[in-house]
Amino acid sequence: MTRCLLCLAVLFSLGCGGDDEAAVRADPWTAADAIFLGDPNWLGAGGASSVDLGAGRSLWLFSASLVDADGTADRSTAQLVSNTVAVQDGADPTTATLQHHWADGPASLVPDEGSEWHWPLHGIRVGTALTLFYARYRPTTEGLGFESVSWLGLRIPNPDDAPDDWTIAELTVPVLPFPCAGPTTLLLHDGYVHAYCVQDSANHEVFLLRWSEADFNAGKLESPEWAVESGWASENPQAVFDEAAADFTVSLDRFRNNFVQIQGRGISGGFMADALAVRFASGVDGPYSRLETFYEPPEVQPPDLFATAVRGHPQLTGADLVATYIPSGDLEQVQADPAIYYPRFLRLTFR
Repeated sequence: MTRCLLCLAVLFSLGCGGDDEAAVRADPWTAADAIFLGDPNWLGAGGASSVDLGAGRSLWLFSASLVDADGTADRSTAQLVSNTVAVQDGADPTTATLQHHWADGPASLVPDEGSEWHWPLHGIRVGTALTLFYARYRPTTEGLGFESVSWLGLRIPNPDDAPDDWTIAELTVPVLPFPCAGPTTLLLHDGYVHAYCVQDSANHEVFLLRWSEADFNAGKLESPEWAVESGWASENPQAVFDEAAADFTVSLDRFRNNFVQIQGRGISGGFMADALAVRFASGVDGPYSRLETFYEPPEVQPPDLFATAVRGHPQLTGADLVATYIPSGDLEQVQADPAIYYPRFLRLTFR
């Protein structure tokens, strides 16, 4: 179980040719990194995504968190907790506050079930309600040591309350027509909630589904539409791009009116990377540009140290797009090196 859990120099531009300047510049934002270092009980995580709660607040969803109930900041005695959350108050991470939450124990906010556990995928607030999706995993002796079993949808009608006081209801989610852990990233656009799903295959193809905003708010998720070459249909989905990582985000750059997909690339199975990469599209369903590397984290030393959880956070301020990644390694490395296993911020500038 422990092994499982721990386990742009871009030449493309939309409609603008002849310019060989990189389309994306990435600058480390060390002043923002400090927001994750202020709690002696929370000592890092293997995955991190964020959800815009509105009014300058964000919900962070963490997987494989190290939690030290005694507050000694000692990772060797910390408990490995499958999922935790934190609420950030303030859109600028250099001035915002962060409050972590987990269940008593410490234990996962979304409980483990026997040998199976839940890792957060992504979430979205539409209107007054928050919806979160989690993947259920179990250990295996093959590959990375774990495999997805199913996915879980949760509806929280009172997301402005502290997570300890949330009312949580489970939603009925659709059965996906291909092997997949569940939606990796969610996006509200033109009256539809869009969800990007990575197929568990050699090429890691991404399929795009959508629900109308009305159906989504009503919890009617069983029958989504899928992106196909001719538009949208109820069956026979077609991939919108491939070579995807297990973690990525798609967000709308409102200043340039295009969509930006951020992910890791490089090492193994979509979970571990040695570089960060980007692609662009003029529409939510594409066509997407080729994947291009834009940043190589200096902490990464494959195969021992790698990057995980590469994601953009469009609701945060301080850059054209704020992104994070997590430098990580095996359990021994994580316990020995307090400089890794925390999210690292990047400020992305689109040229």
